[in-house]
Amino acid sequence: MNFIYSIFGTPLGYVMWACYLVTKNIGAAIVIFTVIIRAAMFPLALKQQKNMAVTQLFAPKLKEIQTKYRNNRQKLAEETANLQKEGYNPMGGCLPIILTLVILFGVLDVVYKPMTYFERFEDVEKGSIQQVKEIALEIEKDEYLKKNNLKEDDSGAKSQFSAFERGYAALQGEIRAIGVYRNNREIFEDRLKNKEGVLERLRLLDERIDFWGINFSEVPTVTLAPIILIPVVSFLLSIIQTFLTLYIQKRTSPEAAQQMGTMKIMFYIMPLFSLFIAFQFPAGVGFYWSVSYVLGIAQSLLIFKIWPPEKLKAEAVATLEKRNAGYEAKSVVVIDGEKRSGRISDMSSSERKEYYRKKLEEARKADMEKYGETGDSPTDKSE
Repeated sequence: MNFIYSIFGTPLGYVMWACYLVTKNIGAAIVIFTVIIRAAMFPLALKQQKNMAVTQLFAPKLKEIQTKYRNNRQKLAEETANLQKEGYNPMGGCLPIILTLVILFGVLDVVYKPMTYFERFEDVEKGSIQQVKEIALEIEKDEYLKKNNLKEDDSGAKSQFSAFERGYAALQGEIRAIGVYRNNREIFEDRLKNKEGVLERLRLLDERIDFWGINFSEVPTVTLAPIILIPVVSFLLSIIQTFLTLYIQKRTSPEAAQQMGTMKIMFYIMPLFSLFIAFQFPAGVGFYWSVSYVLGIAQSLLIFKIWPPEKLKAEAVATLEKRNAGYEAKSVVVIDGEKRSGRISDMSSSERKEYYRKKLEEARKADMEKYGETGDSPTDKSE
C-alpha cells in the first residue's frame, strides 16, 4: 500500500518541495501547492461545466427513451449509445473527480513523509530517515516499559513492541518520529551528535511544521486547542461548495440535475467525508483539503460569472453542430412544419441550424419552467 501512495506522492513531492524552498514553512508551502494544482485543473473544471451544458441538450430525448424503454434494457442501451454518438457523454465530469482523489493520495504521502519530501534527509546522509525512526521507536519502547512497569521479555511488552514497529514501517512512520523528537530533543541530540547535518534538518522541520499555532504533524481531536479548527473549517467549506455545485448544476442543466438521483446523495456525503478525513489524518492533510475547498468555491463562481449557463448552452450547440456532421440524429425535428428524423449529414445547413435551435429551445424552456423566465444568479438570490 505504501508503494501506491509513493507513486502519486513522488511527483507531487517535487512540486511541494519547490514551494517549501520558497516559503520555508510547510503550511505556506501547502497553500502555494494547492493554488498550483487548482490552476492546473482549471481547464478540466471548465470542461466539466461545458459537458453539463451539452448534457442538457440531450436531456429531453434521454428522458423520452428512458420512459419509453424502461422495461427493455437492451433497447435502452442501444438508444443511449446512439445519443453518445451524437455527443452525449454521461461520464464527462468524472475525470476531475478521479484526479482530485489521485492528488489526495499524493498529498497524504507528502504530508506523512516530511523528512523525505520537505527537508530531504537522504540528501544529507543515506539511511538517516531510518535511523531517526529507529531512535524514536526505542524511545517509545522505553517509555512504554517504564509506564507499565514491564520488562522487554514480558509477553505484553512484546505484543506492544510489534505494534510500534508496524507503525514506524507504515506510511505514518516519519511524522510519528517527528512527534517523538519534539518531546525528546535531548535524546536525539545525544544519539545524533556526530551527524550535525541530520540534526539541523530535524530542528528546522520541527520549527517549520507549525502554522498559525497548529502542529501539522498532529491528528486533530475534539479539543479546545486551535487544531480543532481544521476539521470544523473543512466541514463548513465542504457544505458551501456542495450547495454551490448543486445550484450551478441546476442552472446549467436542470433536467440532468433532476435525473442525478442517488448521485445527489454523494454530494451530501462529501461534507461528512471531509470531516472524517480531518479527524483521521494529520492536520496538514485537513489544511490542504480546506484550502482546496476555498479555491474550488472561487473557481466555481469565476466560471459561473464568465461562462454563464446561457453562454455555455450556445457554445454547446455550436460544438455539437460541428461535431455531428456524420452521425444519426435520432431526435425528431420540426422543420418548416414537417417532422423528420435522419442523418445530420443529410440535412442542409439551414436544417442543421434549425435542428440545434430546437434543442436549445427545449433546454431554455426547461430552465424557464424550473427557475422562471429570467432566472436568478447567486447574487440575486442573496439580495
